[in-house]
Amino acid sequence: MGVLDGERFATGEARLDAGDTLFVYTDGVTEAMDSSDRQFGETLLKQVLSECAGMPSAAVVDTVMARLGAFVGGAPQSDDITIQCLRSCVGETPMAIDASRAA
Repeated sequence: MGVLDGERFATGEARLDAGDTLFVYTDGVTEAMDSSDRQFGETLLKQVLSECAGMPSAAVVDTVMARLGAFVGGAPQSDDITIQCLRSCVGETPMAIDASRAA
């Protein structure tokens, strides 16, 4: 999600149909380590995300953060952890955004 000055990135487009979810995260999620220096990893992240199928975006973020917290336990955080989760509501009634959740 971060952008470095002078770096060039490819651009593209993707269509999200009703109910599709886009989940974007920094490497601090997959590289988060427990007290034995094991990383959370992409495999575990994919497993958690598959369990979140159909959930509202906020619930997906809450679930991933809870599982990540349980995984790392008391180990110190070594990198930023940033997550964005968007769910397409084309043709659906959008949910209100709870501004009090913003940190």
